[in-house]
Amino acid sequence: MTSDASRIGDLLSTLDPLVLQEGSWTGPDADAFRDTYTNSVSPRIRSAASALSALAATLAAEADQQDTASSADGADHGGDPLGTSDFLPGLQAVLAGGAPSASASLGFWDNRGDERSARRGQGRENTPRTDGDDSYDPDAENPNAQYSTPGPEATPPGESGLGTGVPGTDADSPAPPGWTPPPDGAGEYDSEIAGPIDHSAHSLAREAADIKRGDWPNASEHLDHFLDNTGEDYPADVDSLIQDQPGFATQAEDRRHQAGADAVARAQGDGATGPVTYPLSTPWSDYTADGDWFYASGSFNHNQTGTVTAYPPDADHPDWRYEVDSQVNFRDRYNWDGGKQTQIGPFTVSDETLAALHRGGIAREYNLVGESSSQHTEGTVP
Repeated sequence: MTSDASRIGDLLSTLDPLVLQEGSWTGPDADAFRDTYTNSVSPRIRSAASALSALAATLAAEADQQDTASSADGADHGGDPLGTSDFLPGLQAVLAGGAPSASASLGFWDNRGDERSARRGQGRENTPRTDGDDSYDPDAENPNAQYSTPGPEATPPGESGLGTGVPGTDADSPAPPGWTPPPDGAGEYDSEIAGPIDHSAHSLAREAADIKRGDWPNASEHLDHFLDNTGEDYPADVDSLIQDQPGFATQAEDRRHQAGADAVARAQGDGATGPVTYPLSTPWSDYTADGDWFYASGSFNHNQTGTVTAYPPDADHPDWRYEVDSQVNFRDRYNWDGGKQTQIGPFTVSDETLAALHRGGIAREYNLVGESSSQHTEGTVP
């Protein structure tokens, strides 16, 4: 049933551009034909595909229920583990030909559907069977502090980030500073029972990632890693970010120029007569991306570590000048904290839907960690 529903969906995807292309046939008859297709034929096809998907999910849910009943302990976890309170109204809407919920209209795929993806089966293989994350303390000031990345103490906001100067043109570059994720997110991992709607959303999100891989490669990869359910840090492609986000590239460049001006002012104040090189570690800052990177990360933290060399005037250079060599360090907690939704192709994906996958133990939030290649900036200070 799942396979046939997919084939019907593929057929509809093929028919839509052929039937609705106005340039191939014009006139009253063409308009009437397209109107009939749009308002009558296409909805019936979608309803048939949805009904097949929903029935397939019913079979899968009943199979899972039988597995639970036949397990060694036969434990009753209480509540509504199969999600029937949400599932049945959606199924009834599909079968009645009405307006089903978004998840019902798109099909109740269970996570066996991952086998259609480049991430074949990984989400399932990485799904534990536990009673929650004992290390998560919802009453802590920041429950995500346990996911902090190591490193030296970060430079406080408002400070230059310049270390002690070294005469000459060489100095050791600092390591990226430690970073602590913000306290938001979906909550405790694997603290709820994932029902068929959650498994449906898991596979649906996988499909959405595959659909948008050509347009949003980073967003698709980051979503796939969330669905892979490992919780392991994932390397962000910071060079790609700098190239794709001109506003961010400009902000990072401006920060290097500011570091250069700060170094010149420090060298002037110290009465330097030759080049002085300062280690640099700027404060963590925020940036909100757009396009692919908005869906890949949204708002993220960044800083720069490297060196800044200040040069006093000489025979060839009448002004003080500086050279900055640094890398851009990227940190973000890939998480879902409710209230927002986005359209991915034909799918509407809400934060709360994906947050439920984390709490259900079939997907897992994680840290995005990365650094750019060396960035060089130079300038003068009159």
